[in-house]
Amino acid sequence: MLITTNSTKLNESKTKIKGRPCYVKLRTNYVRLENTEGNSFYLPMSLAEMAGKLPVHFIRINESEIINLSHQVLQGRINGSRLKIGEHICHISKTYKPEVEKRIGMLYQKLK
Repeated sequence: MLITTNSTKLNESKTKIKGRPCYVKLRTNYVRLENTEGNSFYLPMSLAEMAGKLPVHFIRINESEIINLSHQVLQGRINGSRLKIGEHICHISKTYKPEVEKRIGMLYQKLK
């Protein structure tokens, strides 16, 4: 599952910035939930408010996304700064990287 402040549609120019597509932002205080089947649902709340209501395996990774780190969805890390969730590659911003590292360590610690 992906929770984002981006819409499902690319903007008209369809350009890429730093190799990532440009999305149209949703209205202020709206989030889009996208499930593993690709269905989208919209809720009238901020991303910060949504983050406070989710279980521990959901983590905010940048200014516009919260992802599910559970083993059923997470397909791996790419160069330490990106995660693959289904077909979606998510960029981890420097601001959120320490918390993401901590949460991955907590959820995926090796059994001794």
